[in-house]
Amino acid sequence: MMQRCWEAVPGNRPSFSEITVELEELLQEVQGTSRASNGN
Repeated sequence: MMQRCWEAVPGNRPSFSEITVELEELLQEVQGTSRASNGN
């Protein structure tokens, strides 16, 4: 994600809303993994 945000061509950079969606998905994934490892 960081590399995409620093693309030389501005049109190739993700929008803030795209970044938000991706971060929310990553957070859900991490939370699910954390719960699974805790036995919850």
